[in-house]
Amino acid sequence: PHHKIIAMFLRIDKVIGVPNSPPTPSNDSLHACLATAATVEPKVVAASGGEEGGPVVIPDDTLNASGELFVVGRKNAAVTIDDKCVSRKHASIHLLSKTPPPSTTSSLPQILHGRLIMEYGVPSTPEEIAACDSSPSGVICVLRDLGSKFGTFVQVDEDLINATTPRTSNTDAVKEGSGNETGDETDDEGVNNTSINYATLSDGQVQAVRLLRDNNKGSSPSLATPKFQKVEPNKSVTLLPLSHSTTSSSPPHIIILFGAVGSAIRLTLLPLQFTFSSITPKSTLQSYIDSLHYIGASHNQWDVNQSTHLVALEKKANAKAITAWASGRKSVVTLEYIDGLLGRKELGDVLPREEDYPPKGTSQLDSLSYSGDHSRALQGYCIAVMMEDDNGPLAQSAGAKILKVYDAPDSSQTDFDNWWNTQQQAAIDAKMVLVLVDSKSSKCKPYNTWLHKRNDVRLTSAKHLAQAITGNNGEGDLLLDAKKVAIEKMEGWDAAIENVSAKAAVESAEDMETSKLAADAKVVQEEEQQQPKQKEAIQDEAPPVHAGEKRTKQKVVTEEVANNEQPEERPPEKKRRRKEQAKESAQQEDNAMETEPAEESRDVSFDANMDPQSDEEEPGLPEERIPLPTTSDGWFVAAPKSRKAYRKAIDDTEAENPLVAAETQKVSGLVVRAYVKPAA
Repeated sequence: PHHKIIAMFLRIDKVIGVPNSPPTPSNDSLHACLATAATVEPKVVAASGGEEGGPVVIPDDTLNASGELFVVGRKNAAVTIDDKCVSRKHASIHLLSKTPPPSTTSSLPQILHGRLIMEYGVPSTPEEIAACDSSPSGVICVLRDLGSKFGTFVQVDEDLINATTPRTSNTDAVKEGSGNETGDETDDEGVNNTSINYATLSDGQVQAVRLLRDNNKGSSPSLATPKFQKVEPNKSVTLLPLSHSTTSSSPPHIIILFGAVGSAIRLTLLPLQFTFSSITPKSTLQSYIDSLHYIGASHNQWDVNQSTHLVALEKKANAKAITAWASGRKSVVTLEYIDGLLGRKELGDVLPREEDYPPKGTSQLDSLSYSGDHSRALQGYCIAVMMEDDNGPLAQSAGAKILKVYDAPDSSQTDFDNWWNTQQQAAIDAKMVLVLVDSKSSKCKPYNTWLHKRNDVRLTSAKHLAQAITGNNGEGDLLLDAKKVAIEKMEGWDAAIENVSAKAAVESAEDMETSKLAADAKVVQEEEQQQPKQKEAIQDEAPPVHAGEKRTKQKVVTEEVANNEQPEERPPEKKRRRKEQAKESAQQEDNAMETEPAEESRDVSFDANMDPQSDEEEPGLPEERIPLPTTSDGWFVAAPKSRKAYRKAIDDTEAENPLVAAETQKVSGLVVRAYVKPAA
């Protein structure tokens, strides 16, 4: 159906690149849809012999059929970026679809608020056609480079590309520098027809990606930077995450870079799904339904997970209103709210606020004091419904599990009874009470007849569902059956729900961690493949560590691991010789200390039995100990005055005791003598 077609309502977050400086986030609040696209005024000519007379509006069918939402550029563009690396008209964003929208089923395009409104464009390339065919909404978003001088770069989702575009042999399919030049045709089992030219990002571009990925915070540098491809000049790329993404953890989005300094935008798909309640006359309702695609919205029966607004003329405590309340206090607005969205002409126009468009009157829901988010009144119940009406969403909004009886086998009563027995046992295993919402509608046959013949079916009504949700001042109450007897929940129902929720949370966390680790590992592997493969010979012994040299044992170990070699173990003779030399050196220092007077006394605790060679297994230590300067009583000098690199300069205005400690180089492998109190 045409009303199932969803255009797109996009939020635009912008970052402006600055040469030799970090990119700057923009505070502009931009939202794009067909209603805010470039529109023209329809032609008005004099009537020619019409019975009614007066002017006649004659639109031009050739206008406003490109689906162009906006242009990004340095000047005179809907999205302006003041960066010299951005061309005056750098790139454009389009909406394409093979299915005509409701308003174009007639011979004339839609005129809305006196404007000839923008319509979908038509896909032209094989990739665009294939993407439209596989898009759940029938609409795709396309980025077109307009011959930019410094290039346009778009975020790549390889999984979506491989899943939505035609495959071919990957021989000569991946361009040089893409990180996949093995020549092995079994690597990816084929790739899409269009080769991916991966780009190496500049520091400014990486910073821009981090800002847009973290909502202008840039606080996650440890996360792997996503891949980007450079769009060929005057070519187009389908922004698949906006139309094909299946993730539910965050709204679908994509990042686009313009030039090399760090200018970029992030497009985020904002869901708009309306449910209409008691809108009359039907002609008015249909006109609004046909115009929803201009604001990237759709309409349907209430969906607990996707519906965003309930549209009503008056406040009522009916099934739809209670469902919206129990689903997390979803907004209830009037038709004028949709008019406010349709009336926006530019990207920067302020969005209408839901609280400014409340339905008339009051209802019982206004007095409920329940402070929670989603209602949990019907948790522990499995509610069976015999038709696709408001009862299913109503029960689900309060935490009940829904059993769709209308999907059960209807060939014979025996097959249905077997199916129902299986569902009953499944409910018992899950610590739930199975309850059927009774209905006398002819659409429920033959299920209604078969179920009423059974003696083990607990019946309830839509009214009792509503009372259980709103009872106890919104906290919820037990569900009543058809005889107004409370249906007690099974013992242990809450523990069963907690176990299921905990298991789902663990699985979700594991999936997210696995995805993150896989992405990080993939990026690291590709970076290693792009680096030149140079092997450095590992010396038998590391050179002595001098004051100005930055070669450390950590670097030696890293080099050995990078070359897939194990650290070389020192021969036993060499270990023994080093140990003896260290002991002789310590003995000589002790003898010298006994003959020299002490300058100061210090209280130091030291274990004289400690083995000074406890670190000799570590690789990369020098063969011989390096003598360090000491005081007259044998203490090491940490920061000699003659070495300015170790001592912070003291200005005349500085306090006698500096607030900042002297910077010193970390030294390992020191042998510290045992402390002997100086003679009196």
